[in-house]
Amino acid sequence: MFEQKWALWGALAILALPGAHLLAITTTTDHNNIAQIGLTPNFTPGVPYSDLQQGPGVQFVGGATTGGFNTSLNGTARADYGVLKNFASAYGSAVAVTRSTWTDMVTITSPSIPNGTPGTLTFSIYINGLLQADLGSSYAAYSVTGDMAGGFSDLSRTGHLNSPALGGNFTGDQLGLTYTSSPVSFVYGTPMPMSVQLEVSAVVGYDGNQNPGSATGNFLNTLLWNGIANVTANGNAVPTFSATSSSGTNWANAIADLPEPASLALLAFGSLSLMARRCRR
Repeated sequence: MFEQKWALWGALAILALPGAHLLAITTTTDHNNIAQIGLTPNFTPGVPYSDLQQGPGVQFVGGATTGGFNTSLNGTARADYGVLKNFASAYGSAVAVTRSTWTDMVTITSPSIPNGTPGTLTFSIYINGLLQADLGSSYAAYSVTGDMAGGFSDLSRTGHLNSPALGGNFTGDQLGLTYTSSPVSFVYGTPMPMSVQLEVSAVVGYDGNQNPGSATGNFLNTLLWNGIANVTANGNAVPTFSATSSSGTNWANAIADLPEPASLALLAFGSLSLMARRCRR
């Protein structure tokens, strides 16, 4: 009976909906950056933790909590124009989800193309990070969505790594690569919305042998905007163009990474150290 209870709670952790405890977003401008965190232990005593920061400029959230049966979890999210960084880690039986998003309004113009002319373009994003799922019934996952001009996402990438108890397999899109969107239709001189979102989750549960779960999604290596390319007008290539925006960001070009914020690095290091100590027990 005792082993059945552990197995049941492990199954509940795996079936828990990532993001269910993230706070609702209320957009305040057309160029918001959004950082969210949701940490939910499955055993009592344990208190869910959630936070949301949004607005123009850099947005950052971070936190940690614990639960019964040696459960601990931690996460950070940082959003800036063109740069997203997330970290989620959990041990025991819990769900950790972090989400970062940038949004903006972008206008494409060209000195040789009249405003009102239809055109197409593509954009690209560099995605790097690390997924780990070592113990128990656990998995770590990431998802990236990017969109310009509204409608369905123009770029979508996901990755999911199971712990050995769940097969130890990875499915999805490889990390450390630059991905290009499908063609985006737009109108020269007309502002269009754009958004890119990174979500990282660590979902852990005890397995049937009473082993605690352990998983980490480390995306401090970052998601980076890699610029706009393949711009056309009426089906013809347009070599010279500009991409201005409400935020003042030049989206035509790639955006370089910034030095790691001390708060982000310290929280991630503290979480990894805690996981290492627990795994040695």
